[in-house]
Amino acid sequence: MILRALLIVLALFGYSSAVYSRERDRLRADPRLIDRACELSSCYPATGNLLIGREARLFASSTCGLHNRQRYCIVSHLEPKQCFWCDSTNATLHNPYLNHRIQNIIYKYYPGTRVKSWWQSENGKENVTIQLNMEAEFHLTHLIIQFRTFRPAAMLVERSFDFGKTWRTYRYFAHNCENLPVPHHTQRSLTEVVCESRYSGVSPSTEGEVIFRVLPPNKCYKSLL
Repeated sequence: MILRALLIVLALFGYSSAVYSRERDRLRADPRLIDRACELSSCYPATGNLLIGREARLFASSTCGLHNRQRYCIVSHLEPKQCFWCDSTNATLHNPYLNHRIQNIIYKYYPGTRVKSWWQSENGKENVTIQLNMEAEFHLTHLIIQFRTFRPAAMLVERSFDFGKTWRTYRYFAHNCENLPVPHHTQRSLTEVVCESRYSGVSPSTEGEVIFRVLPPNKCYKSLL
């Protein structure tokens, strides 16, 4: 298995006084309420891409050619198997054709060029993770991942409120949601954990997207108005 991706994380920037207040600090210790901060009060800071400026806070459990030159192969629907070389060492840091470090997911094109850049895992690796560490609390609105090859048959999005000591699942994505012990209907509330299958199909074989929207579609929350 090989993962090649461009990642965009959109979130609410800044600190809304309605959310970050003394009362919310008092409620922080109650795990039943911490997930409902925006659901219970107004939340209107400006939006922005959380990846920009946080290159040093991005980590991947597998990167092709991180320590030495490696060969990788890709398969698509219309073309036969193709194999290439990757070299993600410091020597090729400014070569987007060879270097596929995790920091490449921040921009679709290598800065200053029209050459596409991407992060790439090693061939044959499974259970690969991407982690973004943030210096403060943010309210996530969208997570958009575009894959250079096939999208994963299964993946999940997790979050941590204690700097990675514990994790909670945000959303499951799988082609066989009916086999997972979570609902696979349309999300009914901001905090409901569900599984989506529409982003785990075989097609398209290149540049397919996985989109995680925090707000359920076609919902109107009076608490957010």
